Amino acid sequence: MNYITVTQLTNAVKSCLTGDSRFKNLYVRGEISSFVKASSGHCYMDLKDEKSLLKAVMFRSRFDGLSFQPEKGMDVIAHGEMTVYAPNGNYQLVVDDLLPAGEGAKALALKQLKERLQREGIFAPEHKLPQPCIPQTIGVVTSGTGAALQDILKVLQRRCPMVTVKVFPTLVQGEKAPEAIANAIDFAGTQGCDLLIVGRGGGSKEDLDCFNAECVARALYSCPVFTISAVGHEIDTTIADLAADMRAATPTEAAEKATLQQSELQARLDQMIAFLEQNMSQRLADKEQRLDDFIRWEQDWMQGRLYQYGQNLQNLRGEIAQYRPDQLLTNKQERLQRTVEDLQAQMANRLNEHRRLTESAAEQAENAMQHILREKQARFRELTGKLYALNPLQILQRGYAAAWHENNTMLTSAADAEPGETIRIKFYDGEITARVEGTKHEQQ
Repeated sequence: MNYITVTQLTNAVKSCLTGDSRFKNLYVRGEISSFVKASSGHCYMDLKDEKSLLKAVMFRSRFDGLSFQPEKGMDVIAHGEMTVYAPNGNYQLVVDDLLPAGEGAKALALKQLKERLQREGIFAPEHKLPQPCIPQTIGVVTSGTGAALQDILKVLQRRCPMVTVKVFPTLVQGEKAPEAIANAIDFAGTQGCDLLIVGRGGGSKEDLDCFNAECVARALYSCPVFTISAVGHEIDTTIADLAADMRAATPTEAAEKATLQQSELQARLDQMIAFLEQNMSQRLADKEQRLDDFIRWEQDWMQGRLYQYGQNLQNLRGEIAQYRPDQLLTNKQERLQRTVEDLQAQMANRLNEHRRLTESAAEQAENAMQHILREKQARFRELTGKLYALNPLQILQRGYAAAWHENNTMLTSAADAEPGETIRIKFYDGEITARVEGTKHEQQ
């Protein structure tokens, strides 16, 4: 009789499953009825619906990339292909991706991601960088054509026109947006920016999903530059808001938080000068008080010495009255007179010396305060000069001009212009629109 072995039959069934394209690239929806994660990191689960049950396996390399933690009872959609596990003869689905099905599961996945990042310290306040007081260069990671970018540029131009703005355009919506945003943040962090604004304008929850991505949170966490999350929403808080160093409700608010107006800068300088003046006055008053205390102590000491000498004099007079030695009395009187004169001279010298020290200390304190004030005034004039020199309009008044493409990106080289292209040229007193007839690129 003809027969085949169990292994041969199992391999034949496996060959039929793996060779049939109908059992590849499958999307299977079901409820997780059991879920086990082995010590190897591989996960084994059962998917079921009302009438059937399907065994499935997801290997560690795929499971580690999930953005949520699968649980028993969760409704999911599994992607993979069918195969047969020969040792026990079971057919199973080899899963390479697992997605939550329905809004409830999506919210659960987001909650689990937040909790995991929280445990890792991604949102920890002690990791937040300090905000730079006067940033020289501000980077903006957002859509290059969105209204959010224009709002940010307008606010920065109004509040702090001397700041340099670097734009890092990126996708802010769609499946590819999270990776694009994360890559833009990583790149911007290496381009010499002092502060980075990351975000977009308002939109639906689906539009903002890219700012709930794990890769965006990790990019903000590892960015060496102070970051402001500027996603245009005020009710919900995205993961990007939690991972950034600061959150702003809108791109406009982010630009306002990122800069100080010139009047605010002047107010801070005035506060510093007032603090220095108050501090120097207090220190001078303390020195004067200590000197007055010392002078009083010296006067008390001198008076005590004089009193003691007076007592000695009375004693000598008593001895003289008892023995009546005329010559001895005369000598004692002379010595006493010289002693009194010496004491008076010493006291006068000491008072003069302490007076001189007092005047010198007061003069030194006054000179030190004047020197500090002159330094702060010179620094203020220097900063004011820099602000004036860095004003783009001042540069344009010297005969320079700036040009933009029709898409509002700046022309930085003659090689960027194309013949026949319409460009905008800005002078200090207005703009003109021109057409490029030709280009000439000079070698540097």
